[in-house]
Amino acid sequence: MSEEALCRRAVAALSGLVTSGPAVVPFAPNDDRIADPAALLVLLHATLRAEDGRRLLAVAATLHRAGADAGAPPFFMMPPQALTVTGSLDDAALDAALRRLFGPLAQALHANP
Repeated sequence: MSEEALCRRAVAALSGLVTSGPAVVPFAPNDDRIADPAALLVLLHATLRAEDGRRLLAVAATLHRAGADAGAPPFFMMPPQALTVTGSLDDAALDAALRRLFGPLAQALHANP
């Protein structure tokens, strides 16, 4: 799965959880909208590695305020999620992991619109 495809799935998962909150839109690298002071940036981190004869996909995400000091810690961190990949990546399992990943963020956004 490409980075772009993973990002599309992440946007879909987060959009499905934040139905009444802010719009969820993907940004390309160096997109000017990243600097918009009204933006909340969700950075998705993913790694795929071999582990004991199988592959493990780990995904994590952090929330940053646009324009914040580059050295500042993330505004909000979500607990990372992992899934074992055997053969090809199971889309349903990935979607479920992304929903679990973004669940705490969606709850925070609903509580603090």
